[in-house]
Amino acid sequence: MVDYVDSDYTSVKSYNEYINGCAEVFSAETSNLVNDLGNTDGVKRNEEIKLQFEKFKSVYDSMSPNYDELMTKLAAYKARHEFVVAVEDLSYSSSDAEITAAANKLIESGNDTLKTYGEGWLEKYLTAAHAYQDWRNSPGYFGEKYDIKNNADTERKDWISANKPDVKSLYPLNMDDTSKLYSEFDKLYDLISETYALNYNSGSGDCTEFLGEVYCE
Repeated sequence: MVDYVDSDYTSVKSYNEYINGCAEVFSAETSNLVNDLGNTDGVKRNEEIKLQFEKFKSVYDSMSPNYDELMTKLAAYKARHEFVVAVEDLSYSSSDAEITAAANKLIESGNDTLKTYGEGWLEKYLTAAHAYQDWRNSPGYFGEKYDIKNNADTERKDWISANKPDVKSLYPLNMDDTSKLYSEFDKLYDLISETYALNYNSGSGDCTEFLGEVYCE
């Protein structure tokens, strides 16, 4: 998600799948599933599984961000990427409505920093586009309108270079422990699978619970 925020080659549909996937990992629903797993008999009654679950949950808890803060960050990444994709389809021949629609990806994002940039970007782009269109519709190639067009284009580019917000720096997402999280979960999954196959599958015989313990033939 971080790598492709400024990529116009990545479709909005694909990018939003990254956004939704990140949100899902740290959602209340996922946290509840983790807690529910810890409350199952399989975890509570097997000391080896319980120990591995505690290792996994410790890593999960340590890397879980504040959910509201995460959603604010994800919204910024989403708006930025949608803007990048929309701008890729624009040219100075585009209509005011098309140019405004692209800027609104930022202006209507609910993020003050992106909104301010979107408003400034819209002003500069419309000025440059109008200058270009005015030059194209005028007789001759060189002249005053040619210079106005070039100056407007240069001013737009300089303004973007000086003002473009970097969402990666403004809203960093540093998930440094993801490999460790995966490793601990993988160990937990394998341990549960092996324990189940050993004691509870159809080939191992009947299992009976008695006084809080499970006995299998």
